[in-house]
Amino acid sequence: MKTLLVYYSKTGIVDKMAQLIAKKLNNVDLYRIQTVRKYAEGMYDAWDQAQVEIADNKMPELSGELPNLSKYDNVIIGGPVWGFNPSNPILSYVRQNDFSNNNIAAFWTYYDHDEKYTSALHREIPNFDPQNGLALSMSLIGNEKLLNQNIDKWIEKINF
Repeated sequence: MKTLLVYYSKTGIVDKMAQLIAKKLNNVDLYRIQTVRKYAEGMYDAWDQAQVEIADNKMPELSGELPNLSKYDNVIIGGPVWGFNPSNPILSYVRQNDFSNNNIAAFWTYYDHDEKYTSALHREIPNFDPQNGLALSMSLIGNEKLLNQNIDKWIEKINF
């Protein structure tokens, strides 16, 4: 079975997690979501930009050709938590795709709060089972042994 790991990373943390997860999987392609307009470097300035997009209901335009999901049995979506929810680039990506023929799993990185992430992603992708999610807090990411144990356990559970 072929797997696509699609992710958005503003700071590089999600990028590192995507690379780590991909190394542990077989037959996986990586696709990094890129936005046409870059977000500000500072966290709070970027959040201000994101808030305007949310208020205007205009998610960011993505650059590059999106992968053809019909080539994949499984799709893993990775991204940071922004304001308890999936980041705007992740929302933009999922709203442009039909995942009805794919098995879906997700991972996300966060500092302190991710309470709405799984329900928000499930609203966008109804066949996403929140049990197939992997929450990666910054404290977990900082503990290599525990991080690898959690990722390995998650990979075993999702069986991709």
